[in-house]
Amino acid sequence: MADIFISYSSHDRLQALTLAEKLRASGYDTWIDEHHIRGASRWGKEIVQAINASKLVAVLVSSSSLASENVVKELNLAAEKHKHLLPVMLENAELTEEFSYHFAGLQRVEIENTDLILKALEQLNIKSASISGTDFSPSGRTEVRSTTSKDIRLAILPFDDLSKEHDNEWFADGMLDELITTLGALEHMKVPSRTDVMYYKKHHPKAQEIASDLNVRYLVGGSVRKSGEKIRITASMTDAFTNQQIWTNHYDGNFDDIFELQESISKQITEALKLKLSPEEKKIIAQQPTENAEAYELWLRGIHYNRLISRSGYESALQLFAKAIELDPNFSEVYLAIANTCIAYYREWSRAPKWLIKAEESLNKAEQKIMTTARTLWIRGEIAWQKGDFVSAEILLKEAILLEPSYSVLYNALGNVYLKSGRYIDAVEAFSTALDFENDKANFYNLMIALSSSGNKNRLSEVANNAIPFLQKYVDRNPDEAFWKVTYAFTLLWSNHPIEALQEAEALLSQKDLDGVTLYNLGALFDELGQPDRNVQLFRDSIKMGYRDIDAFKNYSFLSVNDIYIKALEGLIAELEGLIKIENLTP
Repeated sequence: MADIFISYSSHDRLQALTLAEKLRASGYDTWIDEHHIRGASRWGKEIVQAINASKLVAVLVSSSSLASENVVKELNLAAEKHKHLLPVMLENAELTEEFSYHFAGLQRVEIENTDLILKALEQLNIKSASISGTDFSPSGRTEVRSTTSKDIRLAILPFDDLSKEHDNEWFADGMLDELITTLGALEHMKVPSRTDVMYYKKHHPKAQEIASDLNVRYLVGGSVRKSGEKIRITASMTDAFTNQQIWTNHYDGNFDDIFELQESISKQITEALKLKLSPEEKKIIAQQPTENAEAYELWLRGIHYNRLISRSGYESALQLFAKAIELDPNFSEVYLAIANTCIAYYREWSRAPKWLIKAEESLNKAEQKIMTTARTLWIRGEIAWQKGDFVSAEILLKEAILLEPSYSVLYNALGNVYLKSGRYIDAVEAFSTALDFENDKANFYNLMIALSSSGNKNRLSEVANNAIPFLQKYVDRNPDEAFWKVTYAFTLLWSNHPIEALQEAEALLSQKDLDGVTLYNLGALFDELGQPDRNVQLFRDSIKMGYRDIDAFKNYSFLSVNDIYIKALEGLIAELEGLIKIENLTP
C-alpha cells in the first residue's frame, strides 16, 4: 500500500488525479481511487485497507467534498487511526464543524502551490523514493485492477465521417474500434471502452470535462474521409490537464493502405507519450486481422449492421460477412462475428436450430485458424446455453475463466447460465465478480436481476442505490434507448422509489416502436408495480413484435397468485410455441 491517500469528491476528480500524478512524479507512493466508485460491492474494504496502510491522508477541500459523505467517513477514519492530515484547498469554502475540528492547528495548502505541498510532506517526514535514494516503483490502486505511476490514461473519441455523402460511418467506427483494441492491449495504457466514449459522437463538451468524466488525461480524436478508394485519416491528441494539443497528423492513401496507416497512428501516439514498448507490444501494434483490405471493409460494414441489433441488421451483417470470407477464407475474426450474430439471431428473432448449427460451424472454422482461446470457449459456452445444456455451458465458461481470469464478460455469461438454471446464489456470485472488475450498467443490471430472483431484498436495495447514478447518467445521455429506461425504472423500484419507477414506466408506454425485449421487460415491471393485467398485454405485444425467448415466459412467475394471470401466461406460452414451430418449418 501507498504512503499517501488522497480523499476527494467526485466533482473534483480531475484536480485529484492531477495532484496524484504530481506526487508520483516527485517520487511519492500515492493511492487514489482512480474510478471514484464508492459504495459498490466490497469496495469499502479497499478504502479502509488503503487508509490503514498510509502515513498521510491528503483531503481535497471544496464545497463538494465538505458535503460528501464518503470524504467525511475517510476523514474520520484517518483521524481515528492517527494519520497525518493535509488539507489541500481547492476553493475558499467555509469548513463544517466536523472538518474544522479535524483540521484545527493544521497547515493548509492551496492545490496550485505544488512546492508548498511537497514542503509540507517533507516537514511531516513523509519520504519520497527520490529523497530516500531507493528504487521508485509507486503503485496507485483502482477498484480491482492495479494502476502504477507508469500507467497512461487515454481515451479514443469517436472519429467523424467527413465523406461527401456521410455514408462511411462504418469506417469512422472501425478506426475507433481498432485504436481502442490496439492501445488498450498495451500493458501501461488504460483505455475506456467503446461504450464509454460513444456519447461523445454527438456531444462535444470541453476537453477537461470529457477527461474528468472518463477518468483519463489524454484524448485522441479525428476524422476519416473516403472517396472511392482514396482515404484521408486525420488524428490528434490533447493533454486535457494542460489543455494543449501535443500531437496531430493526417494520413493520405488508398484503402489498401489502411493497415499501414492504422499502425502508423498507433505508433505515433505511443511515441508522443514516450511509452517504451516491449517486443510483444510492437507485434500487437503491427498485427493486422487480414491481408485483404476489401475483406476488411466488408467485415467493418458487417459489424456496423450488427450493432443495429435488429432482424434486418443481423441479416445484412451475415451477408457481408459471407462475402468477406469468400475474399479471405482465413479471416478468423469474421468466423467469430458470424457465430456471435447467429447466436443473437437465434436468441432474439428465430428459434430455428439452424442458427446454432451455423454458429457452431463458424466457430469450428475460427478455432482451426486461431486454436482454442478464452473467447472461443465463451462463444461455445453461449451456444451450449442457448441449447439448454447448462452443464456443458458451465464447464466451457469455467475453462475460459482459467485461461483469462480477468475477462469480465465470462462471469456475466456464467451468471446467465446459473440464472437460467435456477442457481440464483451462484448467479449472484458470478455477477458480483463481474461488477468487481467494472462498475458498468450491464453488470449492475445482471446482478440486480439475480438478487431479485434470489429474494435477497436487502442487498438488492443496496446494489440498486449504487446503480442509480450510472443508469441515470446513461438514460439522460441516451434518451432513445428504451431498454435501459426500463432498467432504470426497475432500479428505482428496487431502491424503494416506486412512484418514480411508475412515472418512468408510464412515460415509456408513450414511446413508439418499442422492441420485443423492451415490451417484455416493461410488462414485468408493471407486474412488480402491482399491475399484472398490463403485464399480460405487454407480454402479448412483445410476442407480436417478434420476441421469441420462450424460456423467459416459461420461467416467469407472476407476483399475483390470481389464476386469471397464470392461465393467461399459459395461453401466451402455447401461442408462442405454435409460432416457433411454424417459423422453424419456414426455410
